[in-house]
Amino acid sequence: MTGTIGDVAPDPTTGYTPSEAERIRNLVTLLEIALEMPVYFCEAHSPWQRGTNENTDRLVRFWLEKGTDLSVHTARDLARIAATLNARPRPTLNLVTPAQALAELLANPAAA
Repeated sequence: MTGTIGDVAPDPTTGYTPSEAERIRNLVTLLEIALEMPVYFCEAHSPWQRGTNENTDRLVRFWLEKGTDLSVHTARDLARIAATLNARPRPTLNLVTPAQALAELLANPAAA
């Protein structure tokens, strides 16, 4: 499947301003065209649809307060936080780490 942004984006010369929902739908369409697979986004104001994201945000807040300016931290600091989180077993992954789950998936892509 191929397409261009003109296939899904409004004409910028008409002065039409799409709503946020329309922009999200257009982005999803572009991603689906580019990736040649379905793309899903959680609905706005629906935190129950974003369980892993919300949990990860909670874990990150152990090191970084909400609204923290990340530019004051070194890349090494941020990499250490990411490595710590990625080494943490996840119940959603049957108590294996994300790195272990990825390694297993890459070793056996047919199982996905």
